[in-house]
Formats: sequence, C-alpha cells, structure tokens
Amino acid sequence: MIVKVTLIENIRLMEKSALILGIIFLVLTVTGGGYVIINHGQANAGYAVVPGIWTMVCFGYYRRKNSTDNWK
Repeated sequence: MIVKVTLIENIRLMEKSALILGIIFLVLTVTGGGYVIINHGQANAGYAVVPGIWTMVCFGYYRRKNSTDNWK
C-alpha cells in the first residue's frame, strides 16, 4: 500500500512538472518567434520551432495523464 501511494505521488509530481515545463517552453516559443520576426526572418527559425516541439511533448504528456477519458 505504501508503494502504491508513493507511485501515485510521483505520477502527480511528474504531471505538475510536465505542465510547468510546457508553460516555460511555450513562453520560449513565443519569445523565439518574436526574435525571428524582429530580425525579419534572418535569424534561424529553430529558435521558435525547437521549444515548440518540447511544448507539444510536455502538454501532450500532461493531457494524456490528466484525461478522464478511458480511450487508450
């Protein structure tokens, strides 16, 4: 029983971490996009794309773990 409670707490911590990291990467994506726009496209688009990919990964993990649907 103690192991089960510990695992549930670890999963909740991972969900919160995924949400926080998703928000951080979202801010980095918007900032990187602004940087590319300010430089008239001369800067590498990777400044916005790479954090955007990590944003999708983190939010996807959060939504999958936090969903109430039984679709698997």
